[in-house]
Amino acid sequence: MKNLETGSDLPLIPDAIRFRIEQYGHTDRKAAEIIGITPGRLSEVLHGKRGMSRGMQWKFYKYGIPPVVLIQPRKRYRKGTN
Repeated sequence: MKNLETGSDLPLIPDAIRFRIEQYGHTDRKAAEIIGITPGRLSEVLHGKRGMSRGMQWKFYKYGIPPVVLIQPRKRYRKGTN
């Protein structure tokens, strides 16, 4: 399914993370603990205020987010940015 905001078949990074958290039935706090980051850092990523280092991408990959979703241009972190 095409993402209407970007024209891409890939979901926005925060949307993919949110989907996985809900799919596992975790709270944000529990997900952050499992991923190995602070709840504040997770919130920043989910709100598109922080990009991800390779190390953080690796942590999200181990949590179940596909690499093809995680390795996208910076503009794919926030809705409405170009």
